[in-house]
Amino acid sequence: VFKWMVGDQNKYTSAVLTILSSSMNPTMEFHFKDIFPTTLSEISFDSTTTDPIYQVATITFNYTEYIIKNILNN
Repeated sequence: VFKWMVGDQNKYTSAVLTILSSSMNPTMEFHFKDIFPTTLSEISFDSTTTDPIYQVATITFNYTEYIIKNILNN
C-alpha cells in the first residue's frame, strides 16, 4: 500500500469489499470506483516478545462512488 501511495503510477483503481456471514459465506459486496489510499498508520514492532504478534495497520481510502450489492437477494 505504501508503494501505491508514493508511486508515480496511476493511483486510481476499482475495489470490491465483500461482507461475509458467520458461516464465512459472502452476503454483500461494496464496489468502489476510483479508489485510492490517503493515509496509512504506522506498524509497531517489538523484538522482545517470544509469542507471535500479528501486525495491524489502519488505512483510509477516498473514492468517487460506490455500489452496494446484496448477494443473497440480488
